[in-house]
Amino acid sequence: MKNLFVRIISSGFGAGLSPRAPGTAGSLVGAVLCWFLFSENIYVNIAITVFLTALSIYTGGAAEKLYDSHDDQRIVIDEIAGLAAALIFTPHTILAYAAALAIFRFFDVVKPLYIRDIQELPGGLGVTADDLLAGIYTAGVMAVSFGVIAWL
Repeated sequence: MKNLFVRIISSGFGAGLSPRAPGTAGSLVGAVLCWFLFSENIYVNIAITVFLTALSIYTGGAAEKLYDSHDDQRIVIDEIAGLAAALIFTPHTILAYAAALAIFRFFDVVKPLYIRDIQELPGGLGVTADDLLAGIYTAGVMAVSFGVIAWL
């Protein structure tokens, strides 16, 4: 039963089983999840992100053992947690969420600014850390972008 739970959650309810771009599929699941769970209350958004991050570290590490592979492509709960971090301060609009998703995927795929290095951490921490950092970078870009737009 535990293995089934780990497989379902770590795969983002099956998004990680997508034959093409499983990371993007997982990120889309994250965007939809945050669309419905996030609110105007920043503390709620932070709590949800912390919960998803802890869930990612646990199930990502357990899934690595099941699949006998570090950061297997079927594991996308880390994309979900990372995207949640990216969306914490993002306005609740389709355009803003789409922009955050695109920026997050850029950081997640290209892995600049220490993102590549941090994924070498062991177990679920390594699975999650690079996506969390990509999400934090995205949140910064979104905060600056929307802050500048609001200022204009």
